[in-house]
Amino acid sequence: MRRGNRRPVVRGLLAAAAALGLVLGAGGPVQAQPVLVEVLADEPGGLSMTVKHEGLVPRPVYDPVADSAEGPRKCQLRYHEYYPTDGCGGFTVSTTLHGVRELPGYLAGNLGSDGFSAAADTARTFGCTAADGSFDWSTSFVVRTTQQPLSWVYYHGDAGWVVSAHRSDPTREFGPGFFLNFEAVDFTCPEGRSRVQYGLKVSNITVSTPETNDVFGKMTWRAEGPFYW
Repeated sequence: MRRGNRRPVVRGLLAAAAALGLVLGAGGPVQAQPVLVEVLADEPGGLSMTVKHEGLVPRPVYDPVADSAEGPRKCQLRYHEYYPTDGCGGFTVSTTLHGVRELPGYLAGNLGSDGFSAAADTARTFGCTAADGSFDWSTSFVVRTTQQPLSWVYYHGDAGWVVSAHRSDPTREFGPGFFLNFEAVDFTCPEGRSRVQYGLKVSNITVSTPETNDVFGKMTWRAEGPFYW
């Protein structure tokens, strides 16, 4: 597999992120239409990947139960749950790889050793409602992470599964899947005001394989964004 420092090419934005806004009267978390972008691997000759990103923001108020895995305010995941919770929010990253069947390692019958990894930069804006129920920007603050590791969606981050899926179904293409379920953020608001998560920004979504992978070699894909929810 050839390597290089070429930056990824974002070929097209197929669906724009929904405008960031706050509707305090709406019920339940906000999960807008997904954003899809196509990027090339950093390495010359690398595969293209379609990245589908979906964010979830707890609304109308931010009232998570940090230690609960039950109910609409939960933040903990039960066994075999692989998605952001309604109480704490987060996002999923689903991908599709294009051209896997043309790779030399695939044609040689290799199994796809080792797995994919993914990370992203995140920024969550929090604050309190104003007296009229709108968002009070004077109370706002931002919680940021840099290249926060993402978790696999079950076995879908395993390179062996991606290769096997391509061999089992020649009519489709596949790729690894990831998610991030945030931890609860603790803050207080004045009496009579409600805690709110105004929005979520995700940027620099990075998916990569290790150099030891016997089908993909070392490849890295970057969907820079930013994506707002």
